[in-house]
Amino acid sequence: MKAYYCDQVIHIAEDYDIEKRISIIQNFFRAEQIVTLLDYGSNSERHFHHRLRQLEWEVDTIDVISDERTLKNKYDIITSYFVLEHILSLDEIFETFRDLSTLQTKLIIEVPGVEIYDRDYSGLLHEHQQHFQITSLQALAARFGFNMLSSSWDDCSRKFGFVSVFEFVGHAEKPVLAPVMDAPSRYMKGRECQVQANTYYPQKFFEDFGLRRFKVFAIWGINENFEKLMSVLKGGMESIVALDMNPDKAGYVDDRSVYFHPSKFIEGFEVFLEETGLVSDDVCFICTAPSHVKDIEPRIRCISNNFFTYDPSATSV
Repeated sequence: MKAYYCDQVIHIAEDYDIEKRISIIQNFFRAEQIVTLLDYGSNSERHFHHRLRQLEWEVDTIDVISDERTLKNKYDIITSYFVLEHILSLDEIFETFRDLSTLQTKLIIEVPGVEIYDRDYSGLLHEHQQHFQITSLQALAARFGFNMLSSSWDDCSRKFGFVSVFEFVGHAEKPVLAPVMDAPSRYMKGRECQVQANTYYPQKFFEDFGLRRFKVFAIWGINENFEKLMSVLKGGMESIVALDMNPDKAGYVDDRSVYFHPSKFIEGFEVFLEETGLVSDDVCFICTAPSHVKDIEPRIRCISNNFFTYDPSATSV
């Protein structure tokens, strides 16, 4: 798995609710306390980590491809946001959590939840090795001395998962758990919706909105959804503009597309129209990052009303 992730693109956008994460953390510590925190699986340091440091907390970050042996400290709080589903050996990662904990260390974990796979299959990515329910995560943590304090869907920073908070007590009693719901059937329902979306949604998206009338497609978000749209546009006469906040992704587009940083393209949109001899209604803007649409749409609406969101997860069987 480290070989798989070693060439990943560093995350720039934060597709999660920072305030929800901060709120849960602050439930356990007073503002004047000096707190040591480890964010395990952080990929990169973003505004979330800067906010924590503004509280004068000591914050360390480590990614899944890093070497845990570089961590020497014990921590007051350990966070791991949508990481465990990517891990092959859960025993190893919980041994790491245990070794980095003292009594009463808080462990905050967010993962996709199989309980909602039949309604939202966003957690069914091909690289996910593990699938969790609240009860299974609770049982796993207890094996390594962590008692669950709380669990919530509403307080999770992403809509397709749950957040659970644990405390290290050294030796946790095996929890008495309620009967497990039918996870396999929900998994299969979600997978069926996912297959339907991958197979039919790209073409249906173009047909439903009559997008063939446009001459230029400005697609914001170079990702898997972008690739799906490109497969539908393949062989056409359309011009394609690829927009992404991360300039490193420019290398992921082929010679049928031209890359722009979104801000540069928006600022130069009138010049673009003049140089190409087009009018605004010739250009269609498509957001392929639905989790960021609230931030993206207002910026596009300032220059065009031709804005559409590509969201295959909304597809149902």
